[in-house]
Amino acid sequence: MQPVTNFLLASRVDTPSAFERTGDLLLTPARVLFGGKRVFVLQNNLMQVGEQQVGPLSSNRVLRGARKVLAFIQLPLAAVGFLVKLICLKEQSYRAFCVQKISQNPTCHPKLFEMFEHVHSTARFVLDLTRRFGVLVFTPLNLYECSCMETREFHRFHSPRRNNLENAIVQRLADSRLDKSQPIQLLSMGSGGLMSDFLTLEKLVLEGFKKIAIDCVDPIGIDAGRVERIRKFFAKYPEASIEIQAYKNIDEVPAEKIGYSAVLAVDYDSLFTFDFNKRLTCTGDLMKAYRRLSVSGFLGLGFSKEDTLSGPQMATIELSPRRSVVHSLASDLTQQLPQKEELTVGLPSLQFAGASHSLILALAFAVEKSSRPYRKISLTCLKRRGEDGAPHFQAMMQVLFPATYVEISFHDQQNKKCDLLFTGSLENEFISKEYLSFLNSQSITYIVYPKGEIFRQNNDREDQRLEIR
Repeated sequence: MQPVTNFLLASRVDTPSAFERTGDLLLTPARVLFGGKRVFVLQNNLMQVGEQQVGPLSSNRVLRGARKVLAFIQLPLAAVGFLVKLICLKEQSYRAFCVQKISQNPTCHPKLFEMFEHVHSTARFVLDLTRRFGVLVFTPLNLYECSCMETREFHRFHSPRRNNLENAIVQRLADSRLDKSQPIQLLSMGSGGLMSDFLTLEKLVLEGFKKIAIDCVDPIGIDAGRVERIRKFFAKYPEASIEIQAYKNIDEVPAEKIGYSAVLAVDYDSLFTFDFNKRLTCTGDLMKAYRRLSVSGFLGLGFSKEDTLSGPQMATIELSPRRSVVHSLASDLTQQLPQKEELTVGLPSLQFAGASHSLILALAFAVEKSSRPYRKISLTCLKRRGEDGAPHFQAMMQVLFPATYVEISFHDQQNKKCDLLFTGSLENEFISKEYLSFLNSQSITYIVYPKGEIFRQNNDREDQRLEIR
């Protein structure tokens, strides 16, 4: 028998079903009678009441007495509500914690309940400042995270993407480590106000991890006060050891810090900023972080429209049904294209390449995953649009492929046939089929459509719909 301190009576998921709402309504008499008292959940799922801890709910004795009499008469309904609530709590959010973990842990620390409420009733602790500042503020520790003022793609309460990616990261770590007492090292890119990192740490602790070290990187800088508040919060839970450090860029992280279990890049939309220099920095930092992963480590990446988990020696886990561009490119590099030291990539123009930056990033990850040691990567452009941006683009390619010689040329200078062609459905070269002068019998084409959809086309002209991730 273990204390739950009103936890089951007061808790509810953020968006309950009608069935759970019914259970909550039926539990009202129990809340009236047991409010301020210690409630027990037994292993046979029965409920018991312990000693009173706080004062009565109402200072009016007559009113309080009338409410208790009415609640006592309706108490059988509360028992039904209790059973309804337990049925609702069959998923990871409540039942696993309230029944299984409590019954397994007779000395369950009160701090766990606080973490559990943070994770599964987040809205209760958050101030939504999206319209004014584009952020959500986690008020207990004054942390914040971006809520995407315009698209709300990563707004925690308007889209499931952020929470789903965090949960997928936690689940992947849990599945790959049977002994959760062993330490794990995390590297977070674009940490900002640390709210997402904090909730991910809480989820890992609730999952049973005992020793976690996380290095947080953000180019804007991370407030030292927030870091210290997180340290103090977890210091009050002696069952786990949490270490947190903050850095302004990946180069500040000590070189000996390698072998990370996971790199967290949730809502990493800095890759799409209009500021080329910032985009170059963010892209380079992400690639440097990826190269610090352990052999079994992985990158949890959320940007653009899709989210994935991918690592040096793991198949890409896609959080949507469509096949990813990274997965497709990596497969093409290792299986479809001939073994060679030089990879030739065709583009309509450098202007198109700049607008389709995510395709080039996908290529960089695919080369990393394929472990193909290319001596040279040649980018050859059909037209000279955006030619003045060649030095900037050359710098970006050297960041993405630091151990490879990268050459940028134009089709009128070298009549090269390409292994891969990246083009757009609205490009004149595509419509006029002028791009065919790029191709040989083994070439593979990736076509970008206006809404961001991507199709892969081989020499048999068989289309396959893909997503950028």
